[in-house]
Amino acid sequence: MKNVHINKLAMYLVVRMVLEKFTATVSEIVAFVDSVAAFNGIVDEISGVSEEVGMGTLGKTMVKKGDAAVMAFTVSRLTGLLHAYASSVKDKELMTASEISPTIINGKRDAERAKFAKTRVELVEAHKADLVKWGVTEASIAGAYATIDAYTSSLGSRNSTATMHTGQRKSIGTLFSEADELLSDQIDKFVNSMDEKHPDFYADYWAARVIKDVAASRGKKNGGGTPAQGGATQAS
Repeated sequence: MKNVHINKLAMYLVVRMVLEKFTATVSEIVAFVDSVAAFNGIVDEISGVSEEVGMGTLGKTMVKKGDAAVMAFTVSRLTGLLHAYASSVKDKELMTASEISPTIINGKRDAERAKFAKTRVELVEAHKADLVKWGVTEASIAGAYATIDAYTSSLGSRNSTATMHTGQRKSIGTLFSEADELLSDQIDKFVNSMDEKHPDFYADYWAARVIKDVAASRGKKNGGGTPAQGGATQAS
């Protein structure tokens, strides 16, 4: 894979992490959800093509690590609210069950991690009526489940994509072009419309949209340009 593509894929994966982190925010606009789903599909396909033609495992490794990190962060944050509630009502058993952190979740094996995270979200859901005052909503619970699904899919996609023939797939250049178009023409615009209502999401997204030289290619800059916050493009 060309260095410009390695750098751009790294940016895509960080953007994807942010979008998953703010699943509940994205869900406020149905068309936004569709655009994100399309973007995620292209990123998965790029990663699959990269492996098939011998371009390395950077994409798949980063996808898996990214999905795991987002799931661990989201689930532990949600469960932390349950822990706070349990502490307020002096329920020691519930405090013990809800005392988790991203490190604990990530310490589980791949096959066990999603199951462990899901049991914690189910525990939160079982007490959701008591957690309204603590900021737990149906959307936040759904968002946590979505990160678990994304992580589970990232594990399965490593095998499923390998069975597809390279000749049946779009070229790597076409896939990158489609991803760029989705970002600039749709996703960037949705994010910009949320700058006042969701400033944290806006800031995190545009911080993620910076293309960095992760390939470390003899100091050369990538040729695609780096989007500036708000959607403008910096010269490369």
